[in-house]
Amino acid sequence: CKAFIQVDECAGFKIHIHHKDRFIISDKGNIGIGREPSNCTLHIGGSLGMSYKGIDDRLYTIQRKDCIIGVEKVKHNNVEITIPNSENIKGRILTIKDEEGQASQYPIRIRADAPSSIDNKFEIDIREDYGSLTIYCNGSDWFKI
Repeated sequence: CKAFIQVDECAGFKIHIHHKDRFIISDKGNIGIGREPSNCTLHIGGSLGMSYKGIDDRLYTIQRKDCIIGVEKVKHNNVEITIPNSENIKGRILTIKDEEGQASQYPIRIRADAPSSIDNKFEIDIREDYGSLTIYCNGSDWFKI
């Protein structure tokens, strides 16, 4: 097993493992993971995994590491998910999904702590079975994608 790190003022920074460049930062600051960086700030040459949290509580508060929230095993109960102001990070994206197919009968309510809002509302519901909501934050408020 051969691994090395190469730093070159003109070419950038590379981590090389098993005869391949695995992580590259170009001289322009662009990052390539599993491939050469392109004109994009981040270019991934492979699959992407994001933080997933399956919740089975009626009440849940979004945490710093949350990205995808799967509402599962909350049978016969409405669910309320709160986004505290401490999680209003500019550019952050959250996806919330009804994994049980019960949202038409037991809605999933997503609530932003005041003064924040979601599309100018303090709360929004998922009411469609197997429905989902993806939102992003501008630093203070959230918006549906």
